[in-house]
Amino acid sequence: MNDVKDDFECLIVIDANKYLDLYRRDTGLQILKYLSRVSEYIFVTSQLVNEVNRNKVKVLSDFLANKIKAVSIDNVKLPEHFGDGFSGDKSSLSEELGEIKNTVGRKAQQLKDYSRELLALTTKSEDEVSISLSSIFSRAVEANDDELERARLRKELGNPPGKKGPLGDELLWEQLLTKLRGKTKLWLITSDSDFATKHEKSLFLNAFLMQEIKALPNSPQIFVFDETLGGIRDFAEVNGIDLDIELSREEIDEINLEEQQLNLSDRLRDYFQLYGTGIAGSVANQLAALEANPSFQSMLEAQKYWNSDILKTAAQMASLESNPSMRAFRESKSGLVGQAQKFAAEINKAGNGMLRNAKARQNNDSEDNQDSDDSESSRSDSKE
Repeated sequence: MNDVKDDFECLIVIDANKYLDLYRRDTGLQILKYLSRVSEYIFVTSQLVNEVNRNKVKVLSDFLANKIKAVSIDNVKLPEHFGDGFSGDKSSLSEELGEIKNTVGRKAQQLKDYSRELLALTTKSEDEVSISLSSIFSRAVEANDDELERARLRKELGNPPGKKGPLGDELLWEQLLTKLRGKTKLWLITSDSDFATKHEKSLFLNAFLMQEIKALPNSPQIFVFDETLGGIRDFAEVNGIDLDIELSREEIDEINLEEQQLNLSDRLRDYFQLYGTGIAGSVANQLAALEANPSFQSMLEAQKYWNSDILKTAAQMASLESNPSMRAFRESKSGLVGQAQKFAAEINKAGNGMLRNAKARQNNDSEDNQDSDDSESSRSDSKE
C-alpha cells in the first residue's frame, strides 16, 4: 500500500471509532463528502484499517437492529370489557389499529430485508461507506519492526494511548510519531479519552502525548477535535483548501448534534470497558438473588400482559448468573469488581472529610470571635 503524500507539511489523523461511526449514523453522506475532499492529507495505518474491518459489520448490525425495533408495535388491542361509553365506533377503531399494526409489521419486515442485504454488502466491503473509504484506506501504512517494538513497550508500561486487548492505538501513535518528523501541523480527530480530555467545549491533548510531540525535532502544532466535520472544516480553513461543499446551518447543526451523541456513546464505551465487568457482576448477583424470590417470579410471569421491557431485561440479566462463560469472565476480571462502588465511596469519604474540616474551621472561627469579644471587653473595662 502507498503512503500518504510526503510533500505536505500537515496531516489529519482520525481514530478508528470515527470511521466506525459512519456505520451507525444517519448523516454520514456529508461526512463522506468532506473526507473525500481531504483524503490525500489523511494518515491511516494498516492496524486502523483492520480494526474498522473487524468491527464494521457488528456496528452496522446493532444500528439496524435499533432501527427495526423503533418501528415495531407489540400490542394495539383494545380491552374488550371497556368502551360502551365511547362516543366513537369502538369496533372500527379496533380494526384500524389492527391495520396499523399489520402495516407497521410489513414495513418492519421490509426493513429487515433491507438490513440483511446491506449487511451482506458490508461483509464484502461493497457498501457505500466501504467504497468511499477505500480511497483513504488504500494508502494505509504498515508498521515496521521498530514501531511494533515501541508499541509493545508502551503497552507494557501503561502509557497512553491504548486499552486492554491487542495493540491498537499504541501502534497508531508510534507510527504517527515517525510520520510527524518534518511536519508542522497535525489535526487529530478523536473522541477517545486516551488521547484527549474535554473540558466544556475545549479538548486538551494528554500531557504525556504532548511531551512526545514537543520532543520531536520540529515540535509540530496539534489541533484536537472530537467532531469530524469541525476538524475537517478547520483544517481546510487554516490551509486554504476549498472544500466546495455547501451546507445550510440546519444541516451542520444536525450533523454536529448526531456526532455529539455518538461521542457520548464512545465515552460510555470507554467507561464500561474499564469498569463494566464489576458493574455487570454486581448487577448479575443482585438479579440472581431476585430470581429465587417468589414475588419476582410472579412478576416475570406477568410480563407478557404488562408488555414491560424493564422486566424482560431483568429476566435476561438474571440468567447471566447461570451462564458459565459469564461467570468465568467475571472471575478472570475480579480485580475490577466493585471499582465503580469503591470510587463512589472514595468520593463520599472525601466529601465527608471536607465537611468535617469546614465544621472545624467554623468552630475555630466562632472561638476566635469569642476570644476577640472577650479581649475587646477587657480593653473596655481597663479604660473605665
